[in-house]
Amino acid sequence: MTPHDAPEPLYEPPAGVKIAQTVAFLQVAGLFGIGVTLSTVGSLGTWLTRLLQFLTDADVETLKTDAFAIQVTGWTLVAASVTIGVTTWGIGAGKRWAQVVMVVLESALGAAAAIVTAVVGSSTLAFLTVPFAVLPMLAAAAALLTGSSNRWFAQRGWDPWYRRYYSRRRRR
Repeated sequence: MTPHDAPEPLYEPPAGVKIAQTVAFLQVAGLFGIGVTLSTVGSLGTWLTRLLQFLTDADVETLKTDAFAIQVTGWTLVAASVTIGVTTWGIGAGKRWAQVVMVVLESALGAAAAIVTAVVGSSTLAFLTVPFAVLPMLAAAAALLTGSSNRWFAQRGWDPWYRRYYSRRRRR
């Protein structure tokens, strides 16, 4: 392929990348909020079980275990939100590793949400989960596999923009 046959570089992220970033941002915000809430509730639960045991000499080992499990779940969700956040930055910057990680992550999360919904068997849960969780995740994964998205990652994101606008300033 000669330079004249090369496609015009993309000077902004294509729609597929923007869709995936939007879905991932909503996931980060939701997971972070839920994770912080759960870890706080777990911490308060641990503290309250210790207080209850001190005041009443009651056996609260099961409550302590449950409070600790809630706390660990919360911190796990916070860690997941940070991971998705870093990957979201990566796809915006045109990093190929971020494209691969995001496609695998979104596909796995979408499949897990669908499986959990099927196992629970609640029609109300399915009515909420499928359109608001599963479909956006799978759409984000599919959007990252389009031709324009692949061009974005092949050109390494914003590199043509930097070369176009900053290489002129350096020559002066």
